[in-house]
Amino acid sequence: MKTLLFALFLALSLPAAADDGLLKVVLKADKGEVALGDSVECSLMFYTTLNVRDIEYIKSFRADNAKWRKIDADTLELRLDSCDGRRVHSVELARYVLRPLKPGYITAKPVKIAVSYVTVKPDADPFEAFFEGDGAYEKHYRQLSTDGLSIKVIDD
Repeated sequence: MKTLLFALFLALSLPAAADDGLLKVVLKADKGEVALGDSVECSLMFYTTLNVRDIEYIKSFRADNAKWRKIDADTLELRLDSCDGRRVHSVELARYVLRPLKPGYITAKPVKIAVSYVTVKPDADPFEAFFEGDGAYEKHYRQLSTDGLSIKVIDD
């Protein structure tokens, strides 16, 4: 349901995109170093300039040397942001709290998602595209992956 609301909002708020649209997923932590016994928050962020219809997890979040839990949000909040020097829409797909188990490093594995999005067909008349519905759009699918993440754990 959250994905559907997010997709509907994007479809209504973003213009039809050309082939140079941006789709990016990033795993980031609120700090690069954490003391043993303390916690660190990680966010899975999604950035786009395209009309996204659906997002599906292929490989979920996993972390070594940490106990972790997912913080569920009531809604997905779409924000205007910048990424790679471009104006984009962003949404936090998930947030995790990690507690280190021992000194060393917490290693978060890459997260993989599949994204479906639409673009207006190059030969479509904009007026007809507005009333024609799905017939004026091309559907695309793409798999994205975050980089892994490493957080230093110090013995306090």
